[in-house]
Amino acid sequence: MEAHKIDIEKLISEVENRPPLWDMRKKEYSDRVMRRKCWEELVNLFSKENSTIDEKKQLGNELHKRWKNIRDNFSRDILQRKGNSGAGAYRKAPYVYTQRLQFLTDVILPRQTTSSLDNEYSSELDTNNPATPTLIYKEKYNSKIGKKRTHPVEEENFLLNI
Repeated sequence: MEAHKIDIEKLISEVENRPPLWDMRKKEYSDRVMRRKCWEELVNLFSKENSTIDEKKQLGNELHKRWKNIRDNFSRDILQRKGNSGAGAYRKAPYVYTQRLQFLTDVILPRQTTSSLDNEYSSELDTNNPATPTLIYKEKYNSKIGKKRTHPVEEENFLLNI
């Protein structure tokens, strides 16, 4: 079995022209038949004229594997560059195909999340109202894992147990 020589730049541009392969926001992304058709088109583009069915299957697997590797490396690079708050500067050279893969940025970057927990506690705790109990964090020992955990406890109940 000979390894196929795949032009990565061409693969990226052909995948970009087929959003069902990469854009999770589109309805076609969930259509397996549509995605399979797109991969078959790519196999026909990259295969030689006299390729057998087995060679085309092998090429299809290799194209799919190569694309997944390219996409994963790009997403890893983007997320590492984004970094966490307070983290130092990221000094590694950018991924080779970063400029070519910019169309994936909106799909790869994690969405902003909201926490219902913050809203729950902020609405429960009104600091201006003396009738609203204050939360105190009490440590509990978890014998199963051998660690102490902190749990919020209302002040009134906590004081009754002392």
